[in-house]
Amino acid sequence: MNRPLLLIPLGMSLPLWMSGCNPAPNERLAQFAEQSVQQQARQNEAMATNVQELTRATDELVKADASARQELLSASREQQAAFRQATAQIDQSRQLLDRERRALADERARETRSVTVLSALLVLAPVLLPFALMAYLLYLARQPDPDDAALTEVLLSELTSDSPRLFSAPIEPARLEREDSTDSREE
Repeated sequence: MNRPLLLIPLGMSLPLWMSGCNPAPNERLAQFAEQSVQQQARQNEAMATNVQELTRATDELVKADASARQELLSASREQQAAFRQATAQIDQSRQLLDRERRALADERARETRSVTVLSALLVLAPVLLPFALMAYLLYLARQPDPDDAALTEVLLSELTSDSPRLFSAPIEPARLEREDSTDSREE
């Protein structure tokens, strides 16, 4: 288990051992340092490039996200507007249907009342017709007829006059009295 930990100090000490074998240790160390610096510079440039690309990609992602959010918001607004419009149309249709339903209910109620009244009149008509006819006849009998009054006056004047114009023979009052007395005897 501790073997990898032992290999790390050995790997780090290897460049030191190798530098000890060379006659110009400073030169070799300088080359190594220069290579290290160049490698570090390349890595830094690569890292900077990666950071720039990452920044550019992040900016593009933020812009795309903002654009998507705007599109989502506009689509949501359009959908809400369409929903409100559909709801308004449904409400209008429901109100129209309710008005029509009420009108039909009122019409049915009126028809029911009129049918009830008509059926009651049809049942009562044969009963009330004779009473109505009698009432009309009584009304006519009570009305003074100008012809009846004139006829009554003519007849009274003819009966009381000494020379009647309508009757050819005058009726004598004595004869009338005799007829009255004979009638009273017969009784």
